[in-house]
Amino acid sequence: MVGTTYRITSDEEKTIALYRAVGATTGHIVQIFTGFLAAFSLLIALTSSLLALIASAILTLVYSPLITANASALFGLPNPTPVVFIGFDWRITLVWLIIITIGAISLLPILRKLTGRNVIKDLRQ
Repeated sequence: MVGTTYRITSDEEKTIALYRAVGATTGHIVQIFTGFLAAFSLLIALTSSLLALIASAILTLVYSPLITANASALFGLPNPTPVVFIGFDWRITLVWLIIITIGAISLLPILRKLTGRNVIKDLRQ
């Protein structure tokens, strides 16, 4: 994620220089990229959660009858509850927090890059 955001800001150097030439401060530009990173982090978190939900649904459909039958035979259960892999666990919030933290950390190289930029030099390029 850090490399992706750094590359995006490298590709946007002329746009950043134009923003600064028309009066945008470093704070305004940081707000733009912070919003971008927040949306990017949210998209990653939602996509990973959706993929995990799809994978757990497939695992439940494929392996639940087999695991339920094996558990019933192994433990002698007369009417076992079917095994379900879909559910909410507190660890998913930890994964979301890690994704958001990585997004915030990836903002640090951008802040370093945006401070001390020469606007005239960027516009000439």
